[in-house]
Amino acid sequence: MSEELEETMRDSSAINGAWRIVTVAFAGDGGQATRDDGFGTDGLIIYGSSGYMTAHIVLPDRRESAASAAAQGGTGNPAHHAYFGTYTVDSVARTITHHRLANNNPGLPTDVVRSYRFLDNGCLVLSPLGGPGDQLTFERAGM
Repeated sequence: MSEELEETMRDSSAINGAWRIVTVAFAGDGGQATRDDGFGTDGLIIYGSSGYMTAHIVLPDRRESAASAAAQGGTGNPAHHAYFGTYTVDSVARTITHHRLANNNPGLPTDVVRSYRFLDNGCLVLSPLGGPGDQLTFERAGM
């Protein structure tokens, strides 16, 4: 077995399970990050050993914009992001790709690539590639 394959299997195994969001850092105008240290944002992402995943992120502070979008005939809900599908891990690039089969916010890409890293405390940090620098930090759920 190649070293790259062994590393991918180790990372896939480490990623498997349920993760609950603990902090979110949104990149603002000019690249300045604003943090939500768990106050208001909640979410869960689950990676199964079968290669399937699901994600739910709720941003309560955006409820007003969701109501406004609905009142104007918009679709989707900017306060709630939910999707499921399969995922692949690339340990060399340190990325995880979510291959979304269904998504409650139409028009978003099917495949989303995120960089990942593990913190010393066991938390998982995901950051969208090619994005503004947002960063979501998760801890193991139920442990």
